[in-house]
Amino acid sequence: MDLAHSGMVHPRHSWYVDPHSDAVEEGEKAIKMFACRRCHVVGEKGNDLATNLDTVAPQRSSEALEEAVREPAVFMPLFP
Repeated sequence: MDLAHSGMVHPRHSWYVDPHSDAVEEGEKAIKMFACRRCHVVGEKGNDLATNLDTVAPQRSSEALEEAVREPAVFMPLFP
């Protein structure tokens, strides 16, 4: 059974889809600071040594993406 609003962005994550929000601007700064594109494709730029973040993001819930950042995969650098 499909539920109304199933798969939509959780309200607490909605500001991440606004390209002009403070959260998106801070995310861009973090991507540059931590050099995520050394391994990942983000915003159609970077290397394909690890998960392509452009393609995985639409496939996951906003909660799953948040968890992936908080508890990164094995071999990911530990970021505070």
